[in-house]
Amino acid sequence: MSRSAPPSRIDTLLTEPYPFGLVPMLRVVVILCLTSLALVAVGVAVTPGSSRADFVYAAASGLNTLDPAQMSWTKDLRVAINIWEGLAAHHPQTTEPVEGAAHFPPAVSSNGLTYQFTIRSDARWSNGAPVKAADFVRGWRRAVEPGTARDYSGLLLDNIAGLREYYDWRSRAVAVLTALSRLADGWPIDAEAAATLDHTAQPAELVTIIGRVRTPDFACSDFYAALAERLSVTDADWPAIHLRCLRQHAAECDERFARTGIAALDDSTLRVTLDRPCPYFLDLCAFPTFMPIHESIELLREDFRGTGLTE
Repeated sequence: MSRSAPPSRIDTLLTEPYPFGLVPMLRVVVILCLTSLALVAVGVAVTPGSSRADFVYAAASGLNTLDPAQMSWTKDLRVAINIWEGLAAHHPQTTEPVEGAAHFPPAVSSNGLTYQFTIRSDARWSNGAPVKAADFVRGWRRAVEPGTARDYSGLLLDNIAGLREYYDWRSRAVAVLTALSRLADGWPIDAEAAATLDHTAQPAELVTIIGRVRTPDFACSDFYAALAERLSVTDADWPAIHLRCLRQHAAECDERFARTGIAALDDSTLRVTLDRPCPYFLDLCAFPTFMPIHESIELLREDFRGTGLTE
């Protein structure tokens, strides 16, 4: 015996009784959406003078990000290698590393630890500005900063001298600053944040405040939860403490990063020092995480936030 098909979800939405005239409203919304789609389709189909793109390839879905520091999806990486150029590139047939934005091959020390790249004089951004060694320093630094580092940051952290130490120092400092920022804004902190503050050795005034809170009778099974509660209500000038810590950290950031193995010796010379020899390092230099970043990203940060890298 045949049966009629059950009503679709859209049929149910349009026929079930709803209060306050929702059914007529839904019908109007659906009709407007369908009409808009039809008009868009017609507009695309009849656009005069349209020509085929120079290059077309299929993508299963939209992009997640065009930030080289944060890319991890294949669809994003495919686009990146078409709009950026690293120090090296991959040969389209052999996939061996070849010349990119820098002359190839670079000068390599006898122990395989130091690479010196010379940026090509004809390497240009799309606005015509020359690509500089500092653009690579900026791009690689963003790839390991706690706020922008993502899945592939380890490619730099595990290979380039001093980067792991810098990242760990920055991560600890950011955790402290985040906890202080919450206290400065009048928000409570959790046990994890209290433990972070308890383990820091500076500034001295923070150590003094925590010492004052940790009275002899302050013993309980959930120590850091209790410490978090006390710090959230203690009488301290948290905004001033947070600001002083933030300024001190910002002043120290560049000096700490200068100790790493990434250095722009001048506009066209980039020196990279590795922790240990890496036979595939030139292949990594063609990977999107190692792409340069134009200085305009920092100008945008200042325009929108009025602050620099760490504030």
